[in-house]
Amino acid sequence: MLLLFLSLGVRGQEGSRPFTVHIEVRDSRSKMPVDNAYILEKDSVVSLGNQEGILIYYASSSQIQFRINAAGYGPVEVKRKVNSDTLWSFELNPLSSLLQEIVVGYERKERLYLPSKRIDGLTLNNESGKDLAEILRGKALSNTISAGGTIHKPILQGLTGNRLLILSEGVRLSGQQWGFDHAPEVQTAFTKELVVVKGASAMIYGPEALSGAIVVSKGPIRKEKGWQVVGNQGLNSNGRGIFAAYLAEGRVSFLGDLAWRVNWAGSRSGDLKSPDYFLNNTAASIFDWGGKMEWMSVNAKWKSEIYYSKYLADFGLLRASQVRNLTDLELAIERGNPLFPTPFSYEIGEPRQSVLHEMFKSQISYNPSNHQRWLLSYSRQVNFRDEFDIQSSLNSSDLRLSITTHLLDVGYSFSQDQWTSETRIGGMWQTNTYQGRFFIPNYQRNSWFALQTLQWESDRSLFCVGLRTDADYFNIFLNENGEVEQQSDSFSGFSGWLSVASKPNSKGNWNSLSLGRVFRAPSVYERFVNGIHHGQASYEIGNARMGPERSVDLQLEIHRMLKGWKLEVSPYLKYVQGFMQTIPGEPILTIRGAYPAFNFDQTIALISGLDIFLDRVWNFNNNKVLTYNGMVSFLYHRDLERGEALYFMPGNSLWNELSLQFSKALNLSISNQWIFQQKLIPTTYMDYAPPPPTYTLVGAAIAYSYKYKWRLRISVDNAFNQKYRDFLDRFRYFADASGTNLKVQWTFYFNSKTN
Repeated sequence: MLLLFLSLGVRGQEGSRPFTVHIEVRDSRSKMPVDNAYILEKDSVVSLGNQEGILIYYASSSQIQFRINAAGYGPVEVKRKVNSDTLWSFELNPLSSLLQEIVVGYERKERLYLPSKRIDGLTLNNESGKDLAEILRGKALSNTISAGGTIHKPILQGLTGNRLLILSEGVRLSGQQWGFDHAPEVQTAFTKELVVVKGASAMIYGPEALSGAIVVSKGPIRKEKGWQVVGNQGLNSNGRGIFAAYLAEGRVSFLGDLAWRVNWAGSRSGDLKSPDYFLNNTAASIFDWGGKMEWMSVNAKWKSEIYYSKYLADFGLLRASQVRNLTDLELAIERGNPLFPTPFSYEIGEPRQSVLHEMFKSQISYNPSNHQRWLLSYSRQVNFRDEFDIQSSLNSSDLRLSITTHLLDVGYSFSQDQWTSETRIGGMWQTNTYQGRFFIPNYQRNSWFALQTLQWESDRSLFCVGLRTDADYFNIFLNENGEVEQQSDSFSGFSGWLSVASKPNSKGNWNSLSLGRVFRAPSVYERFVNGIHHGQASYEIGNARMGPERSVDLQLEIHRMLKGWKLEVSPYLKYVQGFMQTIPGEPILTIRGAYPAFNFDQTIALISGLDIFLDRVWNFNNNKVLTYNGMVSFLYHRDLERGEALYFMPGNSLWNELSLQFSKALNLSISNQWIFQQKLIPTTYMDYAPPPPTYTLVGAAIAYSYKYKWRLRISVDNAFNQKYRDFLDRFRYFADASGTNLKVQWTFYFNSKTN
């Protein structure tokens, strides 16, 4: 349980003993602890939370005056006297649609008023061990796209892949340049900050944010001198898997202030099991490790940061998706289930993928005054993907893809009174190569961008306007009849947005509106792919004639408090010229077998939808707290050129969760998720199998915490072993999704004494 206590020590008159005031900070809506709160006194940070959440501060007077702040919440002003040890409790009002990036202590406060959805620390702790898409589903996103139960990708407002940007520790990931067949290279263990930014304003992060952006971070390193260790271990019944993750961090004085963090996480699982049979060759192995170091000068004007991570993953891909000829392919899809049952195994056999992602980031900032900030950031990413076909030898892969990405970002921001201005310029240099069978060609990509934002804040409203220009230059090396030919292409365009929001009134009601135009250049994968896509159980064919996507985006958010209920209604509308989609084609027979084929196509699309979030908290006299959280998502889409629906868009969904907090130590919860059958189906090109029926999944969990030292959680997913298939999972042609999964998770915290 991530309950935050901020301990504030106060000296009485000289010679008297200090008094300790424990300050408990909770969310006014959910009544759950706020784990990122801090105390600000005379514009200086005097107390911050850590894993244990207990700090001691000695004041010079018994008169206490300070402000409690937390990212995503409105501040609370406190002015009191104290003459004995005591406990105070405060509630903060959430501003869930405002993404606030706050760096405290030695940097000015930055505000980016963007429509967003924030996942709280307790949820992240509960979901530790799951991948990013599974954590977000039902809480901020309506659905995910999966590949055989081992790979999950988030979907936002019907879109994913190169249209949904994912940032890890401030760096946008580039691994989706090869398609959608492996999950984001993000280890979610110890994630403390997870924000989904919606609408055109997400373009502040990059051109691949046509539908939005997901910002993932382990949060700031502890602010106190000393060190701490956190461990997280667990077991899964489905796949008979084990996972473990450990983090250590600390802070010392060294020519200023030096902080460090190291982390390691790993998981191993065998074949998953559907309700009726094992899913042969769905074992997986994932390892991730990294570290971070921060240094701040004595005068607090300079700050530098170095970050490194390495992510390794091996995924088995459902063996039932491999068939030898077109007749067997037709029979396998018609049959829908594996022909022969197989026993459980931990072996990761062929076909399989081996993924490596390595990232290095270096950043330095300079604050000449409280109103100015200069920032220089450089990052390097290296991605490898080895694919082993069903006939592969054990020593070499049939296809090796390699992509190296360099990102440079230079920024200057200035704030004065109610105004904040930010200017950024930067570039990306990317090189892609392959060995083995053809999938996409070798290429070089050079990109440049310039960004300008202007923000204004009054007592009652928030205003943000932004303009971004992007230019992409490609050198593509195509093999034509044994000769390599170089093709040069370039794409450039503007993106802009306007966001307006009212501040919450006395009842907690407020609204926001975002309007923008988004530009995205086509990727080499979308234009030139021509090969087997094991991760999607398909053969994909690109379209070299495709141009950029240009979208007009409208996002509205309405927040209301209705007799204890918190209602959030979020309608959106996208009009996309040059919308890229894959459409079913005739199956293709290769020397490696027969595969369903999908061709890239471009059209004019209309995508509209409505997300509704509903929350309620009931408090009882015996300190029990009952919390309800719900989400319903509707999506409508239209191919305006053909006069029919778009291909492979998610269906409507409904998610509910009821949680009962018996005490600070014990919590029970139950949840269910409905995914409705997709009724909006295009008819020009028929899919290989009809959309699966509506299904519902039920989950439950019980958690117990002991003195903020350790926490035990037992949970179950798909509790009734529901047989189902997801419309966006290409492996649904061949097998059911996985069944019941029981998970046991144990987390411990160990801290040194605060110096």
